[in-house]
Amino acid sequence: MRSDRTALWGIDRRRPFTEETQEHPYHRPETKGYLIMNVSAIELVYGIAIGAVMLAAVARCVWLLVGVIRILRRQRHSATTRWGWVEVCTFLELVIFFVVTWLHGSRLLVRSDLSLTSLVGPVTGALPALAGLLISFWSFHSYPNARPGHYIEHEHQVITTGAYSLVRHPMYLGVFLIWFGLAIGFVSIVSLLITVFYVIPIYVLYMRSEEAMMVSELGEAYEAYRRRVGMIIPRFR
Repeated sequence: MRSDRTALWGIDRRRPFTEETQEHPYHRPETKGYLIMNVSAIELVYGIAIGAVMLAAVARCVWLLVGVIRILRRQRHSATTRWGWVEVCTFLELVIFFVVTWLHGSRLLVRSDLSLTSLVGPVTGALPALAGLLISFWSFHSYPNARPGHYIEHEHQVITTGAYSLVRHPMYLGVFLIWFGLAIGFVSIVSLLITVFYVIPIYVLYMRSEEAMMVSELGEAYEAYRRRVGMIIPRFR
């Protein structure tokens, strides 16, 4: 059976090649430059696309590490905190994300032949991954004190500007997009199943728990914000 490159360029790698015969396409003057150009282009596009997916994943890993440090350093600044089973189950997602990112990254070291079809997953996955990364950065810029966990700081105000004018939970929207980017970029059914059946459901519960705390502490100000802005899907009017 021919490999992907064999099917793409019509090269039969099973045939022995010697210097006495010039039938190998790499030694045909009219095809040599074409083949090298296409190999380089495929590898270049694949590297950029899969690199973008990994960039988003690694950036989130760094943000999570920084977030844990911020939790420890700023715990005393919180007027109210909440740690229930939903928060614990959601915190496990951070560990799972680290592991999944490492496993996908290790696959880059053993990547074999590439073809045009090899680009579909990485290029498609790079789009939501980069979108998630940009939304995450925008969210942090809109609320620099953000960190993992459920908390309300002293004199906490409802944040309604920047990314928080688009959706109520832009950080979690970024999480969803990066997870989907990983699953699609590496064509991983396991990552997709984790995203659909664990990450999204647990974060929906997490957001509801967070909003219940917000309403309890901030009252009508947060209720009005919740009526005006969507949870993770923008309400365009």
